[in-house]
Amino acid sequence: MMQVTMRGTLLPCKLLQYSPHVLQSSLQKQIIPSFDFFVSLFQSEDKFIKALKRFSSIFVLNTDAVPNIKVLIEVGVPEWNIVKLLQRHPRALTKKRDLFKKIVAEVKVMRFNALTGQFLLAVATLTRIRKSTWERKADLYKRWGWSDDDILAAFGRFPHCMAVSEDKIEMIMDFFVNQMGCESSTVAIYPQLLGLSLKKRIVPRASVIQVLLSKGFVKQLVFPRMFYASEKVFLDKFIACQGKEADQLLKLYQAIMEVEQKIL
Repeated sequence: MMQVTMRGTLLPCKLLQYSPHVLQSSLQKQIIPSFDFFVSLFQSEDKFIKALKRFSSIFVLNTDAVPNIKVLIEVGVPEWNIVKLLQRHPRALTKKRDLFKKIVAEVKVMRFNALTGQFLLAVATLTRIRKSTWERKADLYKRWGWSDDDILAAFGRFPHCMAVSEDKIEMIMDFFVNQMGCESSTVAIYPQLLGLSLKKRIVPRASVIQVLLSKGFVKQLVFPRMFYASEKVFLDKFIACQGKEADQLLKLYQAIMEVEQKIL
């Protein structure tokens, strides 16, 4: 990594703006080494400042962050992915080194590829939840018919599925299993559904598709594309193209959206 110095840059002023508590730290032992390390890692003062705006304490986390970053590097995580972690999930690196190292080891056992972003998403997720939380949510998924393999597979596809609230898990599973007639394993195969809004996206779109099915405009559920698609793509592919029915479908869609918004 390249070495840089604070001399001659505008960064000290910005540090005081976004992270005034650095004044409590030693200039030689904390501030300058932290500056050198993080700007070297980000390869840019601007990128470092953006991360600092997002989580101002990052600058004084050198005691925890640097050893944890080194753990990631040792298992083969590319530096650019570590930068993304610092930008998006900086608190993941605030864990004590022993606990962080244990979490990284657990993610490796789950066979995540350290070269991928999914590896760090899994690490970030596990730093946010306790073991008891994992066990409680695993039990909830099992009550809906998932096996241990289903849970691990779903976590591998979408680590956030174990950070979703228990209430939301219940509502999503109930909707797909009891209202749409899907197998519970379908949600395990497409766990990203758990990250979508039930009221703002899933219910309104499912209502439109059910009308299309009843009228024979589609032969089967367009799953999961109907939920993953952007708003524009959904309107174009499932509503605007339905000829004379398009206006009525759009009104139905908008009406359901309004009703669901009021329920929120």
